[in-house]
Order: sequence, then structure tokens, then C-alpha cells
Amino acid sequence: EVIPDELENSMAFNIYRASLLLRRELIRALAEYDMTPEQWQVLAMLCDKPKPVKQMEIVHLSLRDKPTVSRMIKGMVRKGWLEISQDSMDKRATLVSATDEARILQKEALEKLRNHLKPKLKTMGAEVKQRLLADLKHLRNLLGDHPRDHDP
Repeated sequence: EVIPDELENSMAFNIYRASLLLRRELIRALAEYDMTPEQWQVLAMLCDKPKPVKQMEIVHLSLRDKPTVSRMIKGMVRKGWLEISQDSMDKRATLVSATDEARILQKEALEKLRNHLKPKLKTMGAEVKQRLLADLKHLRNLLGDHPRDHDP
């Protein structure tokens, strides 16, 4: 047996391993867009917002440090997906918004992700999916993840 029983029966191991496996599937599904799962997550956030958001909101959403997020945003600007500007109220803050091209791309990528994951998750019933989602949200909350606290 490759995975010892202690790990096989560990909640932390199973969540972490499932996360890695899901990330691998996201990478596969997004490959044709030259987009990482982290970039997709940022686009999904920004395309949902009618106004630009502060770069720090992206830091909070992505659970990445400021330099990593800054590099990611610069790369996404080079690809034509994001626009950055200075906050007129707080000159220290950078505002980030999705381009029209990114909004189209994000919709395509979301559909691609759904179609990619559908066959892998088809045996999981709707009730199980809803319960798993609720449990994961509860776990995130217990671990101190309160992303709604950062909304403007």
C-alpha cells in the first residue's frame, strides 16, 4: 500500500490531496488559455465586480503574499486581461479591473472547466455536492477564512 492508513484516514491529508488533484484538473482544463487556476480565480472575482477592486482584495482572495500577487497581476496585464490604475482616494492603493477581453475569456474558461469536471463528478449526486460545499465552507470558516470581511 502506497498511502499509510494514518494518512488515508486523516481529514487534513484527504482535503489537501483532493485539493492538489483538483488543481491538476484545473491546470489541464485551462491549458489552452495559458491560464493558471490562480489567474482564473482572479478573473472570476474581477469579472463579477462592476468596479475596479483594490489589489489587496486579490491578496485576501488568493491567500498569496503581496509580491506574488503583484507579479501575477503584471503578467495578466501583459496578456491584456487586466488594467491597473491608481486609487484617486488613496494614492498608495492600486486598483485592478478586468478587460472586456478577459470577461469573454473568463466565461469561456468557466464553461470549459464545467465540461472538464462534469464527467469526473457525474456519480456524485447533487445532494452530496451541496453537503460537501457546505462542509468545506464551514471548515474554511473554522480555519479563519472570512473573505467577505474584505469586501468594500
